[in-house]
Amino acid sequence: MSSPVGRRAFLRHTGLATAGVAAAAAGLLPARQANAEEQRVPNLPASFYDRPGLEGMPRIDYESMPVVNVRDHGAAGDGQTPDAAAFHRAVDALDAQGGGVLYVPPGHYLFTPPPAPTREYWRRQLTNIHVVGEGESSTVVFEQPRIEGDTYPNVAGWALWDSVNISIRGMAFTWSPYQLSRNSHPHYSLTLSQQDRAQFIGVVLDQGQPGLWMNQGNGYWVVDCTLRNVSADAIHFESCTDSVAAYNYVENCYDDCVANVTNTRSTPDPSNLTGVRLVHNTVVFVPWGRGVTLGGAGQITEHNWVESVGNAGIFSTVGGFADWPAAPLYDSVVRDNTVIRGNLAQREDNAYYRFGTGGFQAGLALIMEIRGLTLERNRIYGSQVHGMAFGIQGWYGISGSDFVVRDNDIQGATGGGVQVTNNSTVAGLDLERNAMLGTTTGSVLVDGAMTGVDTAGNQVSQAPVVTGSVDGDFDGFTVVDTPLTYRDVYQDFRQAGDETGWATAPALPVKLPRHTANVRAFGARGDGRTNDLLAFEQALASLPADGGVLRVPAGRYRLDPLPDHDSSAFTRIKHHLLVSGRRNVHLRGDGAESVLSFGSADHQGLRFLDVSDCSVSGLRLELRQQPSVRRNRALLEFSAARSCVVDDVTAVRSSGPGIRIDSSRLVRVTQSRVEGAGTYGIEVAASRQVRVDGCRVSDSRDNAIETSWVGSIQCEPQYVRISGNRVDGTREGSGVGVVGGQQVVVERNEIRDTYLPGVYLYERCSNFPPKRIEITGNRLSATNTGRLTYVRGAISLDGLSEGRTSGDIAIADNTVDGTTFAGVWVGGITPISSTYSVLDRLEVTGNTFRRVGTVGVDIDDDQRTHIGELVLA
Repeated sequence: MSSPVGRRAFLRHTGLATAGVAAAAAGLLPARQANAEEQRVPNLPASFYDRPGLEGMPRIDYESMPVVNVRDHGAAGDGQTPDAAAFHRAVDALDAQGGGVLYVPPGHYLFTPPPAPTREYWRRQLTNIHVVGEGESSTVVFEQPRIEGDTYPNVAGWALWDSVNISIRGMAFTWSPYQLSRNSHPHYSLTLSQQDRAQFIGVVLDQGQPGLWMNQGNGYWVVDCTLRNVSADAIHFESCTDSVAAYNYVENCYDDCVANVTNTRSTPDPSNLTGVRLVHNTVVFVPWGRGVTLGGAGQITEHNWVESVGNAGIFSTVGGFADWPAAPLYDSVVRDNTVIRGNLAQREDNAYYRFGTGGFQAGLALIMEIRGLTLERNRIYGSQVHGMAFGIQGWYGISGSDFVVRDNDIQGATGGGVQVTNNSTVAGLDLERNAMLGTTTGSVLVDGAMTGVDTAGNQVSQAPVVTGSVDGDFDGFTVVDTPLTYRDVYQDFRQAGDETGWATAPALPVKLPRHTANVRAFGARGDGRTNDLLAFEQALASLPADGGVLRVPAGRYRLDPLPDHDSSAFTRIKHHLLVSGRRNVHLRGDGAESVLSFGSADHQGLRFLDVSDCSVSGLRLELRQQPSVRRNRALLEFSAARSCVVDDVTAVRSSGPGIRIDSSRLVRVTQSRVEGAGTYGIEVAASRQVRVDGCRVSDSRDNAIETSWVGSIQCEPQYVRISGNRVDGTREGSGVGVVGGQQVVVERNEIRDTYLPGVYLYERCSNFPPKRIEITGNRLSATNTGRLTYVRGAISLDGLSEGRTSGDIAIADNTVDGTTFAGVWVGGITPISSTYSVLDRLEVTGNTFRRVGTVGVDIDDDQRTHIGELVLA
């Protein structure tokens, strides 16, 4: 017998309220009667299917199906009891009825690593089975393989191979503990192969490597799904037909985010791979891979937003990887897409790329053979090198024919608008009515050979430059002095040179500006019930251009985001309260009695964007309801900021970091507290000359304090000092995480009770490998003691790559008291990482080790061969 499902299962989350389409979900579900009908799952409303891009999506009649509850077959959902067997029994019960709904009520359903040689946590061939949960409250948790368990070259969470007519709706999947490294063994979350009809609706995937992998088959629909913090591809079609990814939200993923890839080993003729559409997706923060990729024949790529991407925002390739033979891309359309700040990784301070001859070189990059491609009405803004690249210098060129490039808007590229590389040939190009403004070199750079060219109506800031050959009409360009409509608030940070020494840290101003705006005077009640956001905005707007004080007296101020008040230009990152383009603005409260209570886990709390000489002090920031799955939003963020201070701020229960410093210079976070952060406690992202000192961070989910090169821009962290802080416990992460950097100092911190190492130097991917890192004078107790830890030291160096300059690491005068494995470990091959650390120099001297599980310093013989100079004392 199945238990009644009840309508509340779908009133809270229906699989619609993700990827920025919450409005489509409001009021669309019918009320259910308290009778036998309660045992049926309601269908998705007609308005769900009526959205552009979902034409032809098969409608699943959930209401007609029998329902089986996994709890009735022994699933505990307590996050501690393995539940795979219960899911098998529940499917068996549905199979006996010819299929139906596998209902997963709220809970955390644990799936543990299988015994070797099995590599799938749950493998099942499903027919006419539809898994339905209640959104993020119905979460499947995959445990990472233990360091002392079996080591697999790859594992899969749910492997639903050769299934027919299935769906997963309103479910969440996550991995534990924290792990975010591209250079690691694959840990697939959901993988399908040779599928016939599958739908994924409102599915949330958090971590894993990769996320949703669909290899061959047809009839895949991925709609309204959210994927965050995935270490490889997020949504991956491989040699698929008649498949759609639409209205999905992808954030912080380390390879292709929404991908249509052709495996030319299994499918040597991609002309048969038709009917793939990637439409209305949002992609933000792509540290390693590409935003959207093209493959097969007749692909439609429309209305996607791609923001802050390390490599190309949109990329064409068919084959070309490892031993895959090349094949053409046929007759595809790329239309009405937006790419903001593409190709960010191509910088001089990235020791992995060869600047100018490596990387992807454009916001939209085309390589290999293309037979028919229309690029129309796309907006490509702020590319690190070129706007569009036909071929990649130093890698693959392009051999293409029948191109239409019209009505595109390219602004603010640091190179040219369009480049045709010297290893490329183009036969047949219509270049019409494009704008190429604010380029620093020629609007069109032709180093290769082009024939059959027709140009007309193009407006450019600079004339084309031809060093190769052009056959046809190449006169359709008008040089104009038109100002840009795109403003890149990160431009100065992206173009700044390297730091050369420690700068004086900023401090709270001794004398505040004369003008003060008390939020109470503008109508803020501070009663914890009234939305005070408009009063805060009005008080902020009253401050003069030269700055002032926003006074927040004691009270509980409820701040809930308002439509048309929560967005900024050229970004999909939303906020509660925004301070933008200001200088000398200071938020002052009365300490713990001045509470800002934020209502949305999907919005930054206080966001300071493009500001200078600002500060926040004497405030307590809270998120009223913390989600169970990472959301990556901070309670306080400084982004594109200069000379700013955070002092005496408490941040509690964030959905992401408590405090985040992003793509900024000269910022200090001091004497502040972060409690129960949803990801990192304090995150320093792609910033320089930052100090975090005298802070206390407790019970963060991931690393308590984190510094890396990944932010709204990508750049090597330089001159970052993390000193005199106290870390009291992490739920899944380390005490201090360090990802790359030049002159990053971790000193005199008290770190205790961490799941992963007390100090953890690791690599998210090969970009920006470490240079000079110092770990000195820290006191670590009971660190790296998590049951599923995957590295072997209280201080761990894990899989650090070699660039033009390899790491120079000093680990000196630290005290380690109590750890499961070694005091210091350098590696290495583990169930997670797949490469040894490559270092120029490593110094481990003057450290004290007590109550270590193995040895003081653990560096195996193979690892030692990857270290140029090793000093142990």
